Amino acid sequence: MNVKIDVSKTILKTSRIRLRPFREDDLLDLYHYACDGSVTKMAGWPPHKNLDDSLFCLHHYIEDRNTFALEIGGHVFGSISIGQCQFPLKDQDVNKKGVEVGYILAKELWGQGLMPEALNEVIRWLFCNAGCDIVFSGYFKDNPRSKRVQEKCGFRHYLFQEYKTKLKTVESEEIMYIEKGDVIYIDHDLSLVPYFEDFKETLIWYQDQNVVRQVDNDDKPYTLSKLERMYDYLDRNGDLYYIRYQDRIVGDITLLKDGEIAIVISGPYQNRHIGRRCLRALIVKAKKKGFKKLKLTIYPFNIQSQKMARALGFERVDEKTYILSVR
Repeated sequence: MNVKIDVSKTILKTSRIRLRPFREDDLLDLYHYACDGSVTKMAGWPPHKNLDDSLFCLHHYIEDRNTFALEIGGHVFGSISIGQCQFPLKDQDVNKKGVEVGYILAKELWGQGLMPEALNEVIRWLFCNAGCDIVFSGYFKDNPRSKRVQEKCGFRHYLFQEYKTKLKTVESEEIMYIEKGDVIYIDHDLSLVPYFEDFKETLIWYQDQNVVRQVDNDDKPYTLSKLERMYDYLDRNGDLYYIRYQDRIVGDITLLKDGEIAIVISGPYQNRHIGRRCLRALIVKAKKKGFKKLKLTIYPFNIQSQKMARALGFERVDEKTYILSVR
């Protein structure tokens, strides 16, 4: 079922963005990005020809109370709207509380990771504060940037449809979705998001000799091919997540089917107790799934990880194996 969302009294913040309701004095900022046809085309509506067009849109945002303005450095550069689903739901989802989100960002700010940062915060709010069970979002097939935004936020495929835009064109659209529980929110700065392919970022971690030594007791950096094989194995054989800390992906963690937990934190983010908090969250998940024992593999030289394991109740059973009985 659709949920009516009211953002008129809500302000959200990320490390770089303030998300707030639109105001009358946002008119010039709104026109600045809404008059760019290359931007509005991606959302399926025509560019604003003048300030009157933007004023009509601004009043719509304010009156409907369902759109966040993305404020960066004191100016608005985009929006995230939350509305009713514009497609048929599958039978198993008709009784879930759901919304569809759409977003737009000024072109000069593309490629800086701002939209995933903002959308992640909105999704967190929708699940944790607004009572939603499921969130949808769509993108046109010729807009891979938008697909990437959704993947980084944990969305996955729901359905394909043909969508008639306000430009009077018909676009092939993929609807993506994410459900409450897909993302594990540990605290405001730290969460676990479902795995997606991001080898450009993750290969950096696995070419750090210190990190590779912790993982494999070897200091030979990973190749792209080896990294792809590793993630394919983990994804097929367990629950694989990226670790998101302060709007950045900083590691990965997997609960394997045999009860082993594999965790990697990139070098710059080690020794901040990130791993400990992530393990604690995954132990809770393992308990809910019915696991009786969990396992960590920690090499003798990795004293910091050994301390972490003991602090969480793991007991050493041989040179590199630590076991936790789940109660």
